[in-house]
Amino acid sequence: MNVLSQIHVDLNAVKRNYLTIKSRLPYEVKIMAVVKNDAYGHGLTEVSKALFSSGCRAFVVANVDEGLALKSCGINADVLVLGYTPADRLFDVYSNGLTQSVMSQEYARILTDSGLKIKVHVAIDTGMNRVGLDADNTLKCINDIKDFAKYLEVEGVFTHLCAADDPMQKSFTVGQIDRFRRVVEGLGDLNLKYIHCMNSAGALTLPPFGNAVRLGIVLYGLKPSANIVLPQNILPAMTWKTSVCMVKTVKKGESVGYGRTFIAEKDTKIATVCVGYGDGYPRALSSVGQAVVNGKRAKIVGRVCMNHFMLDVTDIPFVTQGDAVTLIGDGLTADELADKTGSIGYEMVCNAKGVVKVES
Repeated sequence: MNVLSQIHVDLNAVKRNYLTIKSRLPYEVKIMAVVKNDAYGHGLTEVSKALFSSGCRAFVVANVDEGLALKSCGINADVLVLGYTPADRLFDVYSNGLTQSVMSQEYARILTDSGLKIKVHVAIDTGMNRVGLDADNTLKCINDIKDFAKYLEVEGVFTHLCAADDPMQKSFTVGQIDRFRRVVEGLGDLNLKYIHCMNSAGALTLPPFGNAVRLGIVLYGLKPSANIVLPQNILPAMTWKTSVCMVKTVKKGESVGYGRTFIAEKDTKIATVCVGYGDGYPRALSSVGQAVVNGKRAKIVGRVCMNHFMLDVTDIPFVTQGDAVTLIGDGLTADELADKTGSIGYEMVCNAKGVVKVES
């Protein structure tokens, strides 16, 4: 691991973000904290403990191993495994009190064939066409879930709003919620503990439906999409820093980096930075990205390398070897950088590699 790539996570920011959204929701609506994929790169167990201490009692993970990690660190809460768990790992789910997603009738048979009364949430496909029972066949969907309940402990149902972050597709999103509502209305006798369809975008922009919301990216202080305005108290939790390893002056007409894509139009002071795409810094930020040195922004010149990239620091005085370079933070957000590459802030923070330092 590149020890000069340092990821700082502010747990107080995570807790503040959680409590800010909680205060905007009806009292009876539960928050399910999405901490999958190492809490979006912020540290699975550390973030989960911080949220648990703030009152969160439901968590969502990507796979059974993440679920086991939460249980082993003392998280006494409901933990939903979103992803597929193979048959030979189902006892781990059952014996540790995890909850498994049911993404199809075929997978439900695998679960029932295990002979284990596993806790489950059943996924309903309302238009994303990724996983779930077909909501358009409402009666079959309802009957199948009631049949599952004979063999499994059906605690919840859910769907995913795939375009809730896009106001131009609001009618599609409303249609998803309506299809989900019709299924839910037919399951009243199951007394479901969790009915959830709202993700971060939905929770921020739509009237709540169900008794729970799944909060992911907003917990980490990032936007679900560029057009969503975050509440005032929501702030990014991650800061990513590294160091300058060399400073030199490139003369007019000389090139910088692979492919000679940057030619200096004048004598230019270049700082080489100790992070590259091998550390998760996107190569797509070549010649378009920025970083912060000595409190000022500097533009990337040339191509991002595996272990380095170069900045034009001509207009920043006193830059020298060892100076701190902020990749995310100091006003430069993952959302802003991702937008320059046609990506999303989720990808920036999930891909960042380095020594994680958790601060509370």
